[in-house]
Amino acid sequence: MSVKTAVLGGRPGLCAWAWLSGVPIGLVIALGGDDYLRSLWGTTLLLGAFASAIGIPFGAILAWLLWRLPARGRTVAIALVAAWLVMPLYLQAAAWKALADIALGTTIVGSWQTGSALLQAGWVHGAHAVPWSTAAFSVAIFFLPRAWEEQALLESRPVQAWLAATWPVWLGASAASVAWIMLVATTDITVTDLFQLRTFAEAIYLQYALGDATAFRPLSWESLLILAWLAFVVATTVRRIHPPIGEAVERTHWRLEHRSRRGWAATGALWSTLAFWIALPTAMLAYQAGIAHTSVDGQWTARWSGWKLVEMLVPLGSRAQPSVAVQFATEWYWSAWITGLGSLVTVCLASWLAWAAIAKRRLAIGVLIALAGIAAIPGPQWGIWLVQFFTAINVTWLNYLYDQTITAPVVAGVLRALPLTTLVWWLGFRTLPRHLCEAASLGGWGFWKQWWLLALPARSRVGFAAFGLAGAIIFGDLAATLPVIPPGVLTITVRVFDLLHAGVDDMAAAICLVLGIVVTLGTTLVLAATHHLRR
Repeated sequence: MSVKTAVLGGRPGLCAWAWLSGVPIGLVIALGGDDYLRSLWGTTLLLGAFASAIGIPFGAILAWLLWRLPARGRTVAIALVAAWLVMPLYLQAAAWKALADIALGTTIVGSWQTGSALLQAGWVHGAHAVPWSTAAFSVAIFFLPRAWEEQALLESRPVQAWLAATWPVWLGASAASVAWIMLVATTDITVTDLFQLRTFAEAIYLQYALGDATAFRPLSWESLLILAWLAFVVATTVRRIHPPIGEAVERTHWRLEHRSRRGWAATGALWSTLAFWIALPTAMLAYQAGIAHTSVDGQWTARWSGWKLVEMLVPLGSRAQPSVAVQFATEWYWSAWITGLGSLVTVCLASWLAWAAIAKRRLAIGVLIALAGIAAIPGPQWGIWLVQFFTAINVTWLNYLYDQTITAPVVAGVLRALPLTTLVWWLGFRTLPRHLCEAASLGGWGFWKQWWLLALPARSRVGFAAFGLAGAIIFGDLAATLPVIPPGVLTITVRVFDLLHAGVDDMAAAICLVLGIVVTLGTTLVLAATHHLRR
């Protein structure tokens, strides 16, 4: 098997045909579909396309700066990008909304017919997609064998060598990034509900929230056709970009000497990019959280106060302005429980599914299609189905689980995190040396014993990464969790959602700032510990 075939997954044509099949599907819906559904899906796909146009180029640039150019401070930059990767979507929404409020002097909530809300929501989705695209292109760089590029450079000019060796793998990373961005745009409502943008998922949520079951049928033939196409695209794209079976992953990034002028230029480009995408939103959150309103001669004025910012972030015991950590302690408590339980269930189930797809080839296609289908279903629809499951049938123990426990939000979080967590486990298991699995089979180890005694211990670090990723997805989920929150339970994500809609931007900004600081410090410590263990 050639190196190109190994890296691209053997049949890149299937992935291309999956994407191209969207053209006839779009024509069929345009000619015979419902006008309202055409409008919803048109807005949804435009949102994903605009976000992809922002996130993918900057993600590719960041990955190239991190792994192929001699930029200084690369370790710190990787930690920031990793922390930025797991930040919830509402943090990006609050930060960029604060910037627009300050720059324009008004609240950026427009009519969804005007098109301005589409640009605003697309920008936030694009900013959220930048670190995910960076991760996709980074994986492409690491899984690209260096010998392939060196051979191409010996046989042709640098540009032709890049097109022949590197570009096919980067094309796979681009396809994976577009598929992920489209999934988020199709299934999430965090940004679209804030900016009043009527997408498919937003229409499902509004129909449920308003109690109008006759507004439209979410699972009509048009929607089922597009969701099936999206699941097919995700499945074929993931199948195309897997790493070689049983081959060790080689660190292939090339770095030049720091003394070269190119190194200083790369450093400036890297940190300028990070300053725009990370430092600027963080500064806007800090400014928004520190705005204090005072009354002078009956007139209310707004000014920035550093002391108020400190009081909002640090629990100093102030009764006039308690910190968000103390004021919303109940929300943090329930979020921690739901995230912890959901992450544990997700990691265990995902590892089993990933190993089943590796060890039992007949199950691989079924697992991949099932997970792609789970990922393509909008979050509000999962929430509505869970509500119906727990309440439609008058079963005492189901009603008890729904009303008196956090079972429903945990299940909702597991459904949202399971596809991506399984992909992480799958990528880790794919790199297990083939001879270890063959030796285990010859020794009489069955499926469960190989999973428990071979796969999990050999990829324990993948388990920690999967747990953190699942926790980030469950903690930040709103679309599926919001409909199933039981009485007396409120998560920090729902609280921020309510605060942003109520215009209490300083509180929302302070919560996001605290969350950003904690996640950044935690990610940095984890990466530092991992780096220390490798030495």
